[in-house]
Amino acid sequence: MVSEPKTLVVLDTNKVRNNFEWEKDYSSFEPKGDFIKLIEWVEKNKLSELVFIGLPEIVVEELVNTRCENFAEQLDNVKKGIKKLGGVSCFDFSNITLPTGEYDYNAFIKTKIIEYIESKKFILILKLEKELYARTLELLMVKAVKKKKPFGEKKGFKDALIWEIILNCKDVDKYFSVFMLSENEKDFDLDLQEEFKKKFSKDLNLEFNTDTLIVALENIYGLHIKYPELLAYLKTDYFKGKLMDFLVDRHDLGINNFEVKNILTITETIKDDLEEFGLSDTYTEDDLSNLKKASVLFENDAKEFNAELIFEPESNEIVALNYEEKEVSHE
Repeated sequence: MVSEPKTLVVLDTNKVRNNFEWEKDYSSFEPKGDFIKLIEWVEKNKLSELVFIGLPEIVVEELVNTRCENFAEQLDNVKKGIKKLGGVSCFDFSNITLPTGEYDYNAFIKTKIIEYIESKKFILILKLEKELYARTLELLMVKAVKKKKPFGEKKGFKDALIWEIILNCKDVDKYFSVFMLSENEKDFDLDLQEEFKKKFSKDLNLEFNTDTLIVALENIYGLHIKYPELLAYLKTDYFKGKLMDFLVDRHDLGINNFEVKNILTITETIKDDLEEFGLSDTYTEDDLSNLKKASVLFENDAKEFNAELIFEPESNEIVALNYEEKEVSHE
């Protein structure tokens, strides 16, 4: 089975709440700003099973709380406006229904926001397990006294709690890459990256600009974006069968527990490739547009091999292939 690198992007509050007009608009609960930009990028490139957006629970709660505060303020303004305009004959407010004091708009707003999040399977709410509350509070108290990042001189509790949620995320090992997207360059810094790496033995990529983050994701998932159909084909059992047949027929390879492990590259075929693969007598420069070159990693008989192949996408036929056993690292 072809392995697929998954990515987790954790959003700080300032990247979810960077369009404040949206927080005052109750005609729609679809987000705006950087948050929706990232959501739309994932959906447009059909990466919802590979790129996941993580929202720390406190970020969601802050979003709900802010929208509730704005709702109460706007409702109060509506009531005042009706009262001020009540004596003008051209206005008739007799059929307007306003919520009473018993209306639980907090529950309504939270339900709407959670419903939107749950409708996107690639958006995850990152929670701190209840059994960790006491220990986490003790850690935060120590960090606050020592002004240890992300605590600053005057504030930092919320950022520190976000950080502890990340450090206690059980599923970090599932992801090949982890990004933190924030506007807080001062407190989310190298010290936190080192703390993350010490705990999880992997890098935390700090990004402070959404466009820069998207470029980084495009570098990881370039094949999915540029060659989605070809990549899908190269991951099928049909291609696996074609590859095994070619290795048996052309290279006399004995097949035992064969698996395609990864699709490394897909590129356009160039003239030099025809010469390298001994295809100059079969194909000309005019045929290059009908050929593609791919690099794959396959496993056979408990050994891994790197292979480069030329194939015709229209006929799904492999026309040439070179391979060698992958060097074993002795680190």
